[in-house]
Amino acid sequence: MTVLRVPSEFPAISDAVAAAGSGDTILVAPGVYREQVRITTDFVRLIADEGRVVLDGNGNLSRAFVIDGAQGVEINGFTIRHYRRAGIAVTASRFNRLAHNVIHRIIAGEGIHIAGDGNLVWDNDVSGASGDGILVTDSDGNWLVANRSVDNGGRGILILGGKNAAIVSNETAGNQNFGIASTGENTLLLNNSLIENGVAEAASTAGNMDTGQSGNTVVIGTRILGNQLPGIVLSRRNTFVARNRIKDNTGTGIAVGATARFNSVQENSVAGNADNGIQAPVIRPGSVTKRVHGKGAGGVAPGHLDC
Repeated sequence: MTVLRVPSEFPAISDAVAAAGSGDTILVAPGVYREQVRITTDFVRLIADEGRVVLDGNGNLSRAFVIDGAQGVEINGFTIRHYRRAGIAVTASRFNRLAHNVIHRIIAGEGIHIAGDGNLVWDNDVSGASGDGILVTDSDGNWLVANRSVDNGGRGILILGGKNAAIVSNETAGNQNFGIASTGENTLLLNNSLIENGVAEAASTAGNMDTGQSGNTVVIGTRILGNQLPGIVLSRRNTFVARNRIKDNTGTGIAVGATARFNSVQENSVAGNADNGIQAPVIRPGSVTKRVHGKGAGGVAPGHLDC
């Protein structure tokens, strides 16, 4: 393994990446770098050295970092701003790590876009993207842990397709669309916070946390406070919703769609929402264990929750 240093040994990050071999580490000294970096070599680590390392797209560069067909790459500690399409993009790549990065003001896209399997997105701060804060498309086994996605023009976190994602201890707040949405299978949503997110389209029926077309989803320990429209929307089957705090949202606390089946809602605290606490076509006796208070017909409207 070799340590390559920017700018003392290589004037640009891209130059160091081109020279790096598998297992090498690139240390980037503080400064402002105006470039696009594409990584195609496996097991390269890019580390922002002590101090603030900024990649600035100047409003016309497309992406700060692209991991393209590589695995085991780490991007750690960078500040990324003013790119057009994404701060960091992972394409056809797996088992990479994005950690401790600050990404803001992406002009026409997402803060982070993942299209690959088994990646870890940990402790990143994404804000002010025109699109979604963090977007994962048609990928399996990705972990999103302890990220902050706020004040973005789309959703805080969106999982489109794929399976086996874990979304744990993230905060989404002030996003124009819903806080977290998933259409993947077998998704874990654990201990997240969704606070004061909204909806960009007036005709949208999505809420703060939308399980969309996902099946076998688990939602536990999430705070959903002061958002627009419903707190949690269940649209498919076999979703387990337990011990969440759903309060002061402008719609129903938990809304179950007409096509949803075999869901279990247990021990949630639902209070102060503008409409019903839990609403669905038919509720099967014994399928709902609840703590529901405040607005709506006794807090619960007739609905369909199978267990």
